[in-house]
Amino acid sequence: MIAAGVVPDPAGARLLASRDPDVVVDAVGLGAATGPWLAQRPGRAIWTLADHEPPLADRCVDASASALAAALAELPRPEQGMLTKDALAARWEAGLRAHQGGDVDAARAAYSAVIDDQPDFAPALHFRARLEWDAGDPEAAARDLASALDAAPGYAEARVDVYRQVVARDPTRDAAWKNLGEVLREEGLVDEWAANFRRFEAACPGSLLLAAQALEVCQFTADFPRLDRYLDGLRQEKFRAATETTLVDALEELLYLLLFFDIEPSVVHRFARTYDQATRRVYGVAACAHRRAQARQAQDRLPVGGPARPRDGQDDVGRRCATTIGSASTSTSIRCRTSVIAGPSASRRPRPRSATCRASSTGRRRA
Repeated sequence: MIAAGVVPDPAGARLLASRDPDVVVDAVGLGAATGPWLAQRPGRAIWTLADHEPPLADRCVDASASALAAALAELPRPEQGMLTKDALAARWEAGLRAHQGGDVDAARAAYSAVIDDQPDFAPALHFRARLEWDAGDPEAAARDLASALDAAPGYAEARVDVYRQVVARDPTRDAAWKNLGEVLREEGLVDEWAANFRRFEAACPGSLLLAAQALEVCQFTADFPRLDRYLDGLRQEKFRAATETTLVDALEELLYLLLFFDIEPSVVHRFARTYDQATRRVYGVAACAHRRAQARQAQDRLPVGGPARPRDGQDDVGRRCATTIGSASTSTSIRCRTSVIAGPSASRRPRPRSATCRASSTGRRRA
């Protein structure tokens, strides 16, 4: 239960999340001092007794004891484990101490005891998977990691370990390298993100997914000679995709990112045509027709006589790029134009978080 009072310590959200509560109940409203704290989602679900609706909270409960009791009674009740709450906490802490001290057998035994009593406790599954991987048992590690992510799909550290296991077993899996980099970037681990890119580059030098990630990493690290090499490679079509689905994903990202670089419109048009053709083969004609209809609807909402005034983070550069790309007679070109003018919500793929700030800060954007 979150009650009124002083602003909570930010570490408190992590502490509460480590206990894996099914529900955290907000008694004062997400706009109060606890709002930023609760925004970290320290529980599986956030309920509120105040006047808030989803997505700020997963459920709004009437501010009465009877209504709250009835709502809590609806929660599924797991079978009571053999260990008490204090015994579980003691086993967990003993496992962490043994793991840190290098006592592998004691750590595995403690984690296993916790998992036997609480099979969905993701941190114990994750840490036991690390022990299994270090012991040379990748199959057992993969099973525990899969169980951890089933229990907690947003568990970033477990996702990182999954991708690291994949590339350790098969370094040519370019999609795993790229996904690993994206998770590291989302977690703010930019140094590890850049280091992962260099390993990705050594393992899959001809990957189209590598080229897409290179535009972001090289711009962020101000490695402009390497960036120019990748842009030249894209012009010469040196990069390849392992499957058509990968081709569609890589080209969709590239068609957005290339708007921020000084590259010839003919190159973008060529990529757009390839993307349009591959999308038809991957998703079918009906899906492509639906996408084109959505793009035309978005285009029809634009003001007559040209695009509207730039929104936040948008300038004349974006409009000039959109006008140039819009001259191509492909559905992809229309989607690119609407995504620049109408904002990132017009495109299926979310806008990369740092592309705009990187382009504006380094001066590599179109003049």
